[in-house]
Amino acid sequence: MGEAAQRTVVDDPRNGRHMTGTVSLWWAHRGYGFITPDGGEEKVFFHWQNMIDSRAVKIAKAGDKVKFTYRRTERGPAAMDVILTEGCGHDR
Repeated sequence: MGEAAQRTVVDDPRNGRHMTGTVSLWWAHRGYGFITPDGGEEKVFFHWQNMIDSRAVKIAKAGDKVKFTYRRTERGPAAMDVILTEGCGHDR
């Protein structure tokens, strides 16, 4: 599990909700970035260990569309089970 998964989960009605969004920032050399959820909610942190396809770590970029599971931790919103859906040749 990624580092976000190891943090304490804070009570939030969105916990466990499947969401879609767009990668707004991705630092492959650091292994983390942020997703802007569709619907305009606050940006969500994600770590490379929370990406379903490990190959996506090297090819992900800002603007890619993703699906993810929302989880609020004591450090803020985090994305789990991140899947690239559009961009980088991953149109599904």
